[in-house]
Amino acid sequence: MRLCSSLLSQNLKSRLVVRPSTTIHASDPFSNFIVTRDTEPLSLDNLQRGDSVNRAVVFSFKNTALSKVTDLQKKQDMKWDPVKYVAGRLRGIISPIQAYISISKRFSSHSLVYDSRFFQLHYFPEDHFISCFRKSKPSITVKSTKKFYLNGKVLNQNHQYYNESRILKTDEAELTKIQTTMARLASKHRNNIPSEFAYLRRDLKLKVKTPFIEEWCRLNGDKAIRERDRSESRNAVESKAKKSLLDKFGRSTVGTAKDGYYLYIVRIFPDVDTLDEFNKEINKSVQKVADLNWDKFLIPKKGPKGKTWVEAFNDSINVNTINRILKISKFPFELRREQSRDQ
Repeated sequence: MRLCSSLLSQNLKSRLVVRPSTTIHASDPFSNFIVTRDTEPLSLDNLQRGDSVNRAVVFSFKNTALSKVTDLQKKQDMKWDPVKYVAGRLRGIISPIQAYISISKRFSSHSLVYDSRFFQLHYFPEDHFISCFRKSKPSITVKSTKKFYLNGKVLNQNHQYYNESRILKTDEAELTKIQTTMARLASKHRNNIPSEFAYLRRDLKLKVKTPFIEEWCRLNGDKAIRERDRSESRNAVESKAKKSLLDKFGRSTVGTAKDGYYLYIVRIFPDVDTLDEFNKEINKSVQKVADLNWDKFLIPKKGPKGKTWVEAFNDSINVNTINRILKISKFPFELRREQSRDQ
């Protein structure tokens, strides 16, 4: 009996899940705050423009004010961009968890999957602690570093822009000297670092999210999530009519975009000269995640045996601390550690 129970316990693994709070009750379900199993993925398929224009036309009659509103809505409808519309619905993670991660600086080096002169991309699979609190499928946060004066467009001694090559520590020291000198010459200007301006940060988010969601959908990320939802709700022996986007464990296959949390940390803001290159880098980063082999990506060369780096990170989380943070922030759910069968 002892041997049997020992073997049984070895087949169980701990996982983090979010459940309705037992202490805070809200009229709105917590699916209004974070994703659940039933949350639909963002998709570019079968998008239709809103019928607000048609409703306005019906009620406009001869009312001049309503007619002007209708004309404005018609112009906005003509400019309607489905990709930007879906990009605008991309969300990150809830603010208290974002603050907890930023303050505690709890990052795993294994999450860094793409590094270019423009940005770094950290990817967290959907069973990662951070991804438990994402607000859309997929989830994305765009951050910027207060790094380079004039967006790095300063010529070095070789008459090249610093942001056209890997910036070394010596380059950073030189840029700091240049920044100090230029600040004296341009003392009337408040700041010359793009990340200091809110309107540029807002513009940056859209410039990241738009090519991101277009490439993510092109690589069938939305279709893979829907296929998994269908497979979980139907009989396992039911045959599949077409090639699956999932492996035998229900995970997206190599080459298929993946659900989870994407964190972009931008160094160089795209401008008129570099926007095309920036968009290509975003596409490459999404492709990089899609091409990840789950077993190779999750199992580190150094670390606890028998655990993925995601499981090791989740095991390090103090559930009680997180639940206190959620309770203080009045969120109607709590984090729990539950046992699940090893696949």
